[in-house]
Parts: sequence; C-alpha cells; structure tokens
Amino acid sequence: MTLIDDEHLAALRQALKPDALRDLLNVACLSIDESFAALETCYQQADVPALAQAAHRLAGVAANFAAIALAEAAREIERSHAPRVGAAAIDQLRSLAKSSIQALKLAAQEDPVKAQHPGQ
Repeated sequence: MTLIDDEHLAALRQALKPDALRDLLNVACLSIDESFAALETCYQQADVPALAQAAHRLAGVAANFAAIALAEAAREIERSHAPRVGAAAIDQLRSLAKSSIQALKLAAQEDPVKAQHPGQ
C-alpha cells in the first residue's frame, strides 16, 4: 500500500507557495501526532464511542494531507466496532502514523522544482 498519495501532494505543491506548503505539512504532522495520541488514550481507557470518533478524526486529517495508508487504517478501526479493536491494530496504526509523519516531513523539505520535475 502506498504511504503518501503523490498526486495529492503534487496538487498541494501546485496550489501553494513553498513556504505555505512547508507550514501546512508541519501542521499536518502535528495534527496526525495529536490525533493518534487521542485515539491511543481512548483505546487504553476502553472508551468505545470516543475511540470511533478519534479514528474518524485521524482518518480525516490523514486523508486531507495525502497520508492515504494511515487514513485507510484509521477508517478500518472506525468501522471495526471498536470493542474488537486489538493491540495489533493500534500498533499498526502507530507505525503508519510515525511513517506518515516522517514522509510528510521529508516532503516539506523537498525542493519544489525537483519534486515537480523528478530527474532534473
């Protein structure tokens, strides 16, 4: 599964100035981190309704910022009838959140010209 949707990221690059994109991607990283932390707290407290809401929020944040693998995994947790969510699913989501944040941080540092025209 693709971690980051390159077409979505390219569209953001075209729509925004480099500094604005960098700021937006930094906000995305913080939002993903905060959303996952909230979800994990809900899981640890066995708060089923809040877990579903937190998964929905994480899925939305991830989708908005091109982190499609994370978005899909969060949607699966949201749809899974939260009482059946196991530690393995949370661990997978944690790993995807960390990887997505890392990929978005790298994207924020990329040269916008090289990112739009690879191989030049």
